[in-house]
Amino acid sequence: MDEADRLAEYDKLRQLASRLGMQWVLDELDDAVSLGVIEVKQLRQVTRRGQMVYEEVPAAVGATGRKRAEEFLERRSLTPEERVRALIGALRRVVLELDDVATSAVEQVNEALRMNRGVSTMEAADVSSELPQAITETDFELDEGARESESLSTEGRRHRDLSGTMALSGLIDTLESELLR
Repeated sequence: MDEADRLAEYDKLRQLASRLGMQWVLDELDDAVSLGVIEVKQLRQVTRRGQMVYEEVPAAVGATGRKRAEEFLERRSLTPEERVRALIGALRRVVLELDDVATSAVEQVNEALRMNRGVSTMEAADVSSELPQAITETDFELDEGARESESLSTEGRRHRDLSGTMALSGLIDTLESELLR
């Protein structure tokens, strides 16, 4: 797949994610992509036609030679392949890992509620009638200024069939291999 095809597929995947209510993921990804990638470059000062210029020192040469190379930081744009990898990685984390994050958050909040009442996890079953209502879902609020206005709730994912998650995981893996071959 050449770069033009890869960018076209990247755009289609972005449109799909947007239609599925994941614009907030795309906004975060756009912020990361706009920063680019920072790389360390080895540059050596040389004189050409009476002017001092810096030239990149090949990695194999390193700092050997007559003049010592200096390290500089350079920011570059992400390649189409890196953009696809970033988008697929972000979608994978949101679709497949968000529920684990939400479940962990709910467990931690419920544990904190029990601890505030002076009840250990082992005793919680015995005194459940004395405990406040357990928390069963998490809403993820979007940052101020986000393009979308709705928060993301885990309520709909609570009773889901895990085979669907596994199928989606396989689909994301297939998509990644197709786009990055």
